[in-house]
Amino acid sequence: MEKKLLFPSISPTAWKLLYKTLFLLAGLLLVFGDEFSFRSLFVFMMMLAIVYFSQITGRETLRFSFWSFLGLVVAGLYLLGQHPVLFASFPVLIPFIFLLSAVVLFLLLGLGHFFFKDRFLIYGIFNTAELLVLFLVFQPLFEVSLWWFPVFFTIITLLFREFFAFVNIKLHAQSLVASGAVGLITTEIFFVTQFLPLGVLNAAALFTVVSLLLRDTLSAHFEGVLDRAFVMREMTILVLFTLIIFASSRWSI
Repeated sequence: MEKKLLFPSISPTAWKLLYKTLFLLAGLLLVFGDEFSFRSLFVFMMMLAIVYFSQITGRETLRFSFWSFLGLVVAGLYLLGQHPVLFASFPVLIPFIFLLSAVVLFLLLGLGHFFFKDRFLIYGIFNTAELLVLFLVFQPLFEVSLWWFPVFFTIITLLFREFFAFVNIKLHAQSLVASGAVGLITTEIFFVTQFLPLGVLNAAALFTVVSLLLRDTLSAHFEGVLDRAFVMREMTILVLFTLIIFASSRWSI
C-alpha cells in the first residue's frame, strides 16, 4: 500500500507559500531592526494585510491564528529586546527564533491554501506551537501585572474556539461556552505554574501538555468517541510527562 505523503511534491503553490513566508519574515526583521518604531509597525501591519487579503480560500477559518500568532511573535521579540545581556550570552537565539517563526508561518499559510493533505495534523502542530509561544510571551508579563490574565484568557479561549471550528465540531451556541471553560482551566493552570519551581521552559512544557490533553479530551467528548480507554491513555500521558518535567526541574526551598 502506497504511503500517504504529508504534502505533495514541489508545486507553484509551494513557491507561493515560501515567498509569502519570506515576505512576512522580512517584515519581522524590519520591526526588530528598527527597534519597534511606529513606522516599522505600520509597515508590518500593511504587509500582514497584503498577505491576509491575498488569500482567497481558508482565510476566515484561520483568521484569529494568523493575527494572534504574529502579534505574539512581535510581542515576544520586543520583550527579548529588553534584555540585551541575553543576546550577548546566546548570540544564536534571535536567528533561531526567526527560523522557527518562518517554519510555523509556512505551516499556517499552507493550511490556508489547503497545501497539506493531512490538515488536521498540521493544524495540531501549529496550535501546539502557538500555545507554547503564548505561555512564553505572557509569563514575564504576569510578573509585571495580574491585569494581563483577562487578555490571556481571551486569547486562549478564542484559540480553542477556532480549533473546534477547524476540526468540524458543530457546537453552535455551546462553542464559546466550551472554549471558555477550557480557557478558564488552562488560565488557572498557568497561574499555578507561576508558583512552582519549574523554570520557564519546564513550566511552559507542563502548561502545553495539559492544554493539549484538555483540548483532545473535549474534542473526543463532542465527537462521541470519549471512552474509558481514551481517558486512561490521556491520564497516563499526563502523569508520565508531569513526572518527567518535575524530575528535570531544580527544586529548592
